[in-house]
Amino acid sequence: MKFQSHTTNPTGIKRIDRSDIDISVSYIEDKRDAFILHSLEVEKHGLPKNSTLWMTVYAGFTEDRINLGTIKEPKIPFSDSLSQIDNLKPLLFRVFICEPETQKIIASCEGFAARKDTEEEGASPILPVEQGDLGERLWRLEAGEGSQPILIVNNDPGLMMINKLGKDAEPHYRALIIPEAINQALEYVARTNTDADWKKAWISFITNLGIKSPDELDPETPNEIREWADDVVNAWLKTNPVKEKILLFEDKEDN
Repeated sequence: MKFQSHTTNPTGIKRIDRSDIDISVSYIEDKRDAFILHSLEVEKHGLPKNSTLWMTVYAGFTEDRINLGTIKEPKIPFSDSLSQIDNLKPLLFRVFICEPETQKIIASCEGFAARKDTEEEGASPILPVEQGDLGERLWRLEAGEGSQPILIVNNDPGLMMINKLGKDAEPHYRALIIPEAINQALEYVARTNTDADWKKAWISFITNLGIKSPDELDPETPNEIREWADDVVNAWLKTNPVKEKILLFEDKEDN
């Protein structure tokens, strides 16, 4: 039986597409340094030109609320330091638009991650990687309250975990972490009822692998969700053979 999720919007707030926002974050020695809001496309929503643009940058219990001008006269591009934002917690952004008279929110894009400044414009990973104080744990998945799932890796400078998950890095860490992190994220995606862009990106990723959409699952059947998530990971591994990469890497090391 097909189960189709439906998200209602009783507030009437318009949704700003994630693809209409380009934000990048720069790093110094693997620590977040600053961000740049390169572009924000909102004209298609037909909102009053004097509506005010706002952005919130937040991590953990720290946040910064920024006035970006109006739709008619936006302060974009905009850049600022991240020195006052918790560097140990996942970094997220919120963009919203308010009526000029009442400051009532009339459009928003909630809880999304930014690309790294080394990634191409428009790049928006379905599973962003951030660093955090995890003690003895190497990684964990952070997800909840309808926000985009994020892979948190240990920020110990001696480990350099975030570098070890790069596509061109030594493959053992990716092989041990990425498939399981994707599996956990998939189960969260299947249980989360939202029409946010981050979930649409996951659905595209899943269906492109030839697996049915999570919206066809019953969120109250955990066994079915687990089996479905395993199927997705196995399909992904067929196009990303981690065992083969490890063997090739070890052969190269031996030679």
